[in-house]
Parts: sequence; structure tokens; C-alpha cells
Amino acid sequence: MPPDKYASKGLKRAAYLSETARRMTAADCAGIRVGIVAARWNFRVTEKLLYGARAALASVGIDLNDRSRCILVWVPGAFEIPIAVAKVIELERVHAVVALGCVVRGDTDHYHYVASAASYGLQEVSLRTGVPVAFGVLTTYDMDQALARAADSVESNKGFEAATAALEMILTLRELGGSDSKSIWRHLRCHRT
Repeated sequence: MPPDKYASKGLKRAAYLSETARRMTAADCAGIRVGIVAARWNFRVTEKLLYGARAALASVGIDLNDRSRCILVWVPGAFEIPIAVAKVIELERVHAVVALGCVVRGDTDHYHYVASAASYGLQEVSLRTGVPVAFGVLTTYDMDQALARAADSVESNKGFEAATAALEMILTLRELGGSDSKSIWRHLRCHRT
């Protein structure tokens, strides 16, 4: 499904989203800059996750094609996502990053190493920088499960969920007093090595 169809059909946010997420508007998200780091491995799935993320961002006025509001970076696979997320946070001054990837279990232990590295790496980047990183990396037993989680409907698209979670975390941290861009960048300057 082409990415513009989500926003143009005016699809409603899924019922499982929090009240904050359901009430988010373009005014709430004015000035927010979001990064997306997507893996090319299992592109058939990650492309659909990107469509879902794009729909969530479009629903609050953030256009994937507007570089002043959204940065998209492609990486080879899920293992490479954490380092790219760290660089996007450091260089692009985003308020949150959506990580999109797909790791499908195979016959060897490779799946466990890649999925764990992506998960731990993204958590470490988020905790170290104070910038929310939404985990939109699918870890499934087979390709059918992955495709089901990257469905064309936003109610079943984990990319949509991840982007919505990123936006909600930005707003939540603002409410807590910890997510204005000045405090985040002051923190990063103090912790660079």
C-alpha cells in the first residue's frame, strides 16, 4: 500500500493506544523532529513498517519528506540500527527515533545474537542520551508472522505503533520536564567522549 493512503483515508488511531496517543494533534507535535532508522534486510517487511510509521507521523503533521521534521536513514540490517540511531541523535538533533527492522528466526543461533544486540543497543542509546528510541524491530518465528505485524492496516502495523510510541514519549518527557531540546543537547555535550 502506498504510504500516502494511510493519511489520506483518515484512518483512526487504534483502540489499544493510550489516551495521550489518541489525543495527539499537529499542535502538540509542532516543532518536533523525529528520526527513523530502518533496516534493508527483510525489506519486504521493513518497507511496510515504514509505511505505518509514516502514517502515524502524518497524522500529527510530520511529513517524511520534510527534512526539517523527519530524518530517514537506511542501514543494512537490524544489527546496525543502534549505531545509526546514536549518530542520528548526535548529529540531527531529533527529539525521538523510531527503529524499524525485522529479524526472522532461522535454523541457527544467529537470530538470537542479532535480536539481542539490536534490543540492548537501542535501550543503551536511549538511556545514555535521554532521547526516546521506539523499538519497531520485529523478532518473529517466520516470515508470515513478520508480514502480519507489518500489515496494511494501522491497527496491525508495528511501525505505526512504534512511531506513535515515540511521539507519546516526547510528550510524556515534556510533561515531566525532561525533553526540551536544550536540556537533551546540553546532556549530550557533557557526555561526549
